[in-house]
Amino acid sequence: MLRGDDDARQDDDARRAALDKARAHYDAGRYDEAAAALPGDAGDGSNDDVLLAGAVAFRLKRWQRCASLCLRAIDRDPAFAEAYGNLANALREMGDPERAKRLYLKAISLKPRFAAAYENLAATHLALGETDAAAECYAAALHADPADEATRVRP
Repeated sequence: MLRGDDDARQDDDARRAALDKARAHYDAGRYDEAAAALPGDAGDGSNDDVLLAGAVAFRLKRWQRCASLCLRAIDRDPAFAEAYGNLANALREMGDPERAKRLYLKAISLKPRFAAAYENLAATHLALGETDAAAECYAAALHADPADEATRVRP
């Protein structure tokens, strides 16, 4: 084996360990620590890595960074429903609920049982005073994932 192959494998292992650490921090709600643990090139990794980096940016209220990472993931994989949903979340926070609604619908069209997209679409409708549409979306979320406790306890 060539020395360069060993170095590349060690770099890959170190990168994967950093991403695993970032994921653990994210899952535990420690978003600043997750951001610090992300390798500098997380936005250039797999789409799952890009989605994690975008989710961390979202939790830290770095909406533009989140949107940029989601767009990168969508550019690579136009059928990546989660990236559309996360992009919609960022756009909603940046004050563009109408565009967010279209992107939630795109995510749902790609992944019809995407309960989180239905829930986020419902919350967007509700924030706009569109209560009938919100109720329909909450019902769709419950149908998509009947075991989701958060959806079952919605008023």
